[in-house]
Amino acid sequence: MCGEQLARAGHKVAIFDEHLAWEKPCGGGLTHKAIQCFPFLLENSYPKKLVHSVDLISSEEHSRHGSTCPIPIVIYSRTVLNGMLLDRAREAGCNVQRSHIMSVDTAATKPRYCVEGEWHEADFLVLAAGARNQLLPRRAPCSATSWK
Repeated sequence: MCGEQLARAGHKVAIFDEHLAWEKPCGGGLTHKAIQCFPFLLENSYPKKLVHSVDLISSEEHSRHGSTCPIPIVIYSRTVLNGMLLDRAREAGCNVQRSHIMSVDTAATKPRYCVEGEWHEADFLVLAAGARNQLLPRRAPCSATSWK
C-alpha cells in the first residue's frame, strides 16, 4: 500500500518481494478499522468471506452467541489479499519484481540496497521485511535521519 500511494503521488517506486502473493497461516482477516480506512478492501471483486456475526467464548466458558457485527469482518486468503495489493501497486505504476533484497546500507547520504548481487541507490527506502528481518541489526536506531 505504501508503494501504491507513493507511485500515485508521482514517485518512481520499485517493490521487491521474493514470494509475491503466497499463502500464510496467519490468514488475511481485516478489522472494521481497516475497512473504514481503506474501503477498497471490501468493495472489490476479489474472493473473500464476510463475517456478519460471531460467537464469543471466554476462557471461563462464558459465551455470547450470534453477536452481530455492524461492519463485517473481511477474511481473504493471503494469496488473494497480497495479490490484490500488488495488482493495485502495479496499476499505480510500481515496478514489482520477484527478487530478494540481500543487504541494505544506510550509512551514506542516500540509502543503498543490494538485489541480485548489484547495489542500487535510492532517494528513499521503505523496508517491510517482517519480524524475522535480517537486513538491519536488532538494535538499529529508528530515526528519520537514519532512513533519509
